[in-house]
Amino acid sequence: MSTECFIREARRHDVPAVAALIEEFALYMRELGDATELRLNAERLARDGFGNKPAFRGLVAEVSGEVVGFLLHHAGYDTDAACRLRF
Repeated sequence: MSTECFIREARRHDVPAVAALIEEFALYMRELGDATELRLNAERLARDGFGNKPAFRGLVAEVSGEVVGFLLHHAGYDTDAACRLRF
């Protein structure tokens, strides 16, 4: 039996799942010695990605209705600092 993966635009209700994946990745990076402070949490993700003027857009990968991956794309947003860049 094959499991299909669907890619779609991220929606506000995906924020908790995406935030959990971001935290999981940050923990992995810390294990490798990266000391960067994780500032991007669910609250900031919702605020900056799904408000009136989104600072980024996102895609999620779904398998059996569960978000298993994500991609954030942006022009001028720092995900480490969780803020817009000023050019």
